[in-house]
Amino acid sequence: MIKNLSKLSRLKITDDKDIESIIAYVGKLNSVNTDGVEPLSHVHGSKNIWREDIVSPSSSAEILEGAPDKSGTFVRTPLVIDG
Repeated sequence: MIKNLSKLSRLKITDDKDIESIIAYVGKLNSVNTDGVEPLSHVHGSKNIWREDIVSPSSSAEILEGAPDKSGTFVRTPLVIDG
C-alpha cells in the first residue's frame, strides 16, 4: 500500500525512515493555529466568471450559417478516425 501511495504522490520512498520523516513533517501541521481561518476550496481565490446560460429560440438554418463546411442540415468535420 505504501509503495502504491508513493507512486501516486510521486514521492521516492526507499525505506521506513523516509516514511517516518514524511509523517513527522506532515505532523507539524497539527501545531499550526487555524482558529478563525475559513476552509478553502481554491487557494488562488478565483471565482466563476461565466455568464448564466440563457435559452433562446433558434433554427437549424441560423446554426448552420456559422459552420465553415456543411452538407444539407449537417456540419461537416474533418475525418478523425482512419478507416
